[in-house]
Parts: sequence; structure tokens; C-alpha cells
Amino acid sequence: GERGLVRDLCTLVGDIMDSTARAGADRQAIRELLADQPELAPDVIKLAALLRRDIVALAEQRTSPERAQLAVTLVMSAVDCALHRPLEAPEQAEFTGWLFDAVMTMQAIARESLD
Repeated sequence: GERGLVRDLCTLVGDIMDSTARAGADRQAIRELLADQPELAPDVIKLAALLRRDIVALAEQRTSPERAQLAVTLVMSAVDCALHRPLEAPEQAEFTGWLFDAVMTMQAIARESLD
């Protein structure tokens, strides 16, 4: 079911990020590559969109398509925030926790804005 879905998505995405970017070095290299060759950006965006589609499909096994899309959007928004952080890359478990904390902060901001 949906219980723990967002936390599980944070763990999944954290695992993916950890397996593809060690100690921030790969992330820095990607930033430099895209700065030097901005024509590669569409390919990077396409790969990210394909990965997102696959993650949504996994989430749909536990909830409706609409809720899966929203849950993945929350987690991917947290990833976007992480990509703009300084390059000190936390350990995977810390990164997963950071993603979940970021999602919870987004939730709090949304709730507070309604008051």
C-alpha cells in the first residue's frame, strides 16, 4: 500500500544517486561537462525523464497513477534541491534521510502557507 511510499521512494532514489555519483566528484564532472558542452543537456534531461517514468511505474504498484506521479514529483523536487547544494556529498543513508527531510519540509511549507 501507500504506507511509507515517499520514504521508500527516497531510499530508491538515494540508492540510484549513490550508485551514480560518489563523493560529489561525478556530480562536479557532470556540471563541468554540461558547462563545456551545453548541447548535451537535452540528453541528460531525457535520461532523467526516462528514469522518472520508471520510478512512477514502480510507485503505481502501490497506489493510483495520480498519487504515484505526485509522490515521485515530491521526491524528484527534493533531488533538484540536492543538486543545487554544495558538493559535499553525504553518505547514501544520510542522503536518503536528507531527501525525506526535504520532502517533509516542503509539506510543512505547503501547510503553513494555507494558514
